[in-house]
Amino acid sequence: LFWLWTGGFLRSPTVAFAVTHRLLAEQVMAQTGARPEYVPYVSLYVNVTHHATRGPALLWASAHLSVPFIGELLLSMGADIVLHSEIRKNEGPISFADMAARFPAGV
Repeated sequence: LFWLWTGGFLRSPTVAFAVTHRLLAEQVMAQTGARPEYVPYVSLYVNVTHHATRGPALLWASAHLSVPFIGELLLSMGADIVLHSEIRKNEGPISFADMAARFPAGV
């Protein structure tokens, strides 16, 4: 009942709701049926430094249409990633604890 009420609130024409992380947007959509706007903190990324991880990164499943393309592009470039959609297809759902133990990074 809580998520039903929350979804109704978020879909209200008088409410503006945004998130700064795409994964949170997907979680809110899955739980409420209302998709918040994604608004990144652009100014925080001006001086980004990349830190490589050891081991495969998990490319999280998303409803966004570009995710399969991005996954294939990263794989074709030799990226050490595992597609969450492939894990779900081959192994079924996995817990967050299992994800954290198997993958040092998530994308």
